[in-house]
Amino acid sequence: MRTILFICASMLLADWSIAAPKIYRCSGADGETLFSQSACGATAFWFRSAARDQAGGGLRDTERRWLKAREKTRKKQRSQRAKTRPSGRAAADQARKQAYRCTRKRRALDKVNHQLRSGYRAGKGDGLRRRRQAHEDYLDAFCS
Repeated sequence: MRTILFICASMLLADWSIAAPKIYRCSGADGETLFSQSACGATAFWFRSAARDQAGGGLRDTERRWLKAREKTRKKQRSQRAKTRPSGRAAADQARKQAYRCTRKRRALDKVNHQLRSGYRAGKGDGLRRRRQAHEDYLDAFCS
């Protein structure tokens, strides 16, 4: 029974490898890369690089207009976010929340350090050290 299943699976895998299309990679006149299903002929199509796309090459007019409109809306959203930054009481609330988060992280760091000092199972050491490093990174980045 196993032999029959093995033979059927081998035949299926062999059929997939035979049916897989071949892709040829050639270089174009400008040094760009061409990909084709036939060997480097007239049917090869261009593979555009990211630098060419960023420069606007190969984009239709409608795509360029869409990108400009999207950038315009993003700039508008950024300026609105900058205007709505917290001030006064809201800033004090945020500062209080951040101080609370820092206190919680310090407690968590103390707890992890205590576990590392008091002993732990063999498989827990790496995880505890990673948690300690994460807590320390957070405290360095957000707490003074």
